[in-house]
Amino acid sequence: MTLPDEAEGAAPGRGRLNGRRVLVVGAGTRPSPEPDPPIGNGRAISVLAAREGAALACADRDAGAADVTAALVRAEGQHAAVVLADVASAEACASVLAEFSVV
Repeated sequence: MTLPDEAEGAAPGRGRLNGRRVLVVGAGTRPSPEPDPPIGNGRAISVLAAREGAALACADRDAGAADVTAALVRAEGQHAAVVLADVASAEACASVLAEFSVV
């Protein structure tokens, strides 16, 4: 069965999020021992939102993983900021929102 380009993540963006700012919590992807690991949900959402024209704030507790996602967003031609936080904490959530307001 052949999947459509959009399901494969290969379709070009249509500008549906032009001018929008999107905060993705959990934007990194956990390391995996698999030789060809799947992309994580947060990273996939970040890349697709960028492809549609959004600027992104990539929040994650792992700075390295968030940096990789931010690089993928930039490769789509969009602005990306990395926000380091563990949103299991109420204080961290407040910090993420404060940082996002200036992105």
